[in-house]
Amino acid sequence: MNRSSETILSVDGSKRVALAIADMCPNAYFCLFTATDDGRKLPRSKAGPGVSMETDKADLYTPDEVRAHDRLADNNYWGLYMHEPLTDMFDSAVLTVLDVDLKRSTSTTDMRIQRLAKWAKDHGHMAERSHSKKGRHVIFLAKPSIDILPKYKLQDHQEIEVFGQPTSPKKSLMLTGDMLTQDAINNQDVDVAALIQELGIKSEPEQKKPQPLLLVNYSNPSDDLSKADAALRHISPDVDYAEWIQLGQALHDGFGDQGHDVWSRWSQQGEK
Repeated sequence: MNRSSETILSVDGSKRVALAIADMCPNAYFCLFTATDDGRKLPRSKAGPGVSMETDKADLYTPDEVRAHDRLADNNYWGLYMHEPLTDMFDSAVLTVLDVDLKRSTSTTDMRIQRLAKWAKDHGHMAERSHSKKGRHVIFLAKPSIDILPKYKLQDHQEIEVFGQPTSPKKSLMLTGDMLTQDAINNQDVDVAALIQELGIKSEPEQKKPQPLLLVNYSNPSDDLSKADAALRHISPDVDYAEWIQLGQALHDGFGDQGHDVWSRWSQQGEK
């Protein structure tokens, strides 16, 4: 079966991104990714499936091996090993990737993410569309900073995960080359903490869905435990500790383990 032109361009683009990173960061290590039909991205080394901090570096790919490697098979991509900070050739900055994820969002793109895309374009930084086609990777060099959060959760399940910084998650990143904006990494060092502040990026508090009001019909009660369960739903689980424990003891005294289960389910709905 012949590969579609979209697949060929995408896989070729993956190597273009890997080579750009290899040219700027000669000590980089790479792995491979297989994209499955159900949307999963499975990393693998020369030794087989899975890549972690325990993976032997001899089982990863060096920049020279990436350059010499033949075209990848269908649904296979290059991946960047980001379990350790990746310094540039001058040992003055680390490769940093802002991974924008919009997969679970039903809203229009957050204005801060739009500003990030404009900033990357205006300053000539490399960017690619993620495999889900609902996100972006913005790739640049930055000074290490411990003030950077691993992930910024914006509104309606829109997120920006930060790779490459000291506080970043230790993962491997799949390189797609899809809708690639540049063929080389911009060698301008970015103050990523200042950038995030300038763009107004910060984690927003999660909005809890309001619980439906349950009306209790006492004219046709089922049993005492059900009445206690229904009444408990009109009390906030975040009451003071003394009241909270008294409610639990009363339910346990009156109904045993069943009362404790009702109290436990109610407690788990609180913030405390």
